[in-house]
Amino acid sequence: MCLVLDGLHSKAPIIELCSEQKMKYVIVAKSKDHKHLFKQFEEGSDCLTQEVIETNGDTKKIYRFTNGIELNASNPGLLVNVLEVVEQTRNKPIRKFVWVTNYQLSEANAAKIAEMGRSRWKIEN
Repeated sequence: MCLVLDGLHSKAPIIELCSEQKMKYVIVAKSKDHKHLFKQFEEGSDCLTQEVIETNGDTKKIYRFTNGIELNASNPGLLVNVLEVVEQTRNKPIRKFVWVTNYQLSEANAAKIAEMGRSRWKIEN
């Protein structure tokens, strides 16, 4: 089972529950809610951030991801994987999406995990 959740759920209790129940998750993460997480991700100091660029017609998607960083400073042992997608389409505003997940991220699966994350919004709306 994989839970695909909005940013209200990207907190330690939910992530710990998913781990206990052996459930996969893809959860929206907002920078205003996760300053510690985003600082690690942007600085890349203790983690290796990888990038994949995909172009399809007028749309360019940049996938950036890293595995095994702290969700927050209050729970230093709670590690998550972070996936960011920046979508640039000619004559449209740039869109950015970020998720935390327990899927091990790689060049081979970044686009598929992002698709899973976006599916929640599409279903909801």
